Amino acid sequence: ELSRHIDLAIHNASSQSTLSNKGDTTSHILNDFIWVKDGHGHLKKPVKDILWIKAGGSYCDVTMVDGTYTLSKSMREVGDLIDSPLFVKVHKSYIVNINRVSELVGNKLRIDTHEIPIGKTYVQPFKEKLKLL
Repeated sequence: ELSRHIDLAIHNASSQSTLSNKGDTTSHILNDFIWVKDGHGHLKKPVKDILWIKAGGSYCDVTMVDGTYTLSKSMREVGDLIDSPLFVKVHKSYIVNINRVSELVGNKLRIDTHEIPIGKTYVQPFKEKLKLL
């Protein structure tokens, strides 16, 4: 019962939409944080800890420094909720946290040990965002 009231309070406090994870996980975006229900309670995580968002049709995977959360919202919906200059669309299926990009080679970028493709239409705007010389 208490958990239901906490969920309702978070929902009412948020002016944003609810993001629900497959399984028993729900998330809410509030300013610079995302609230994630992990089955035992809610965890407050900084949006800056998002590494990338990958589209999967009507859902998306949000990869953070501590794991990946599958949300039952489209990438566009999640991207709209996380309206920040830190996040850049680099492919029809990927939005990345620009501060987490460690390498750019050709049409791929690297975040930690993961390579992410850059779509042809996104290469130039992405490079301009990075302010490459």
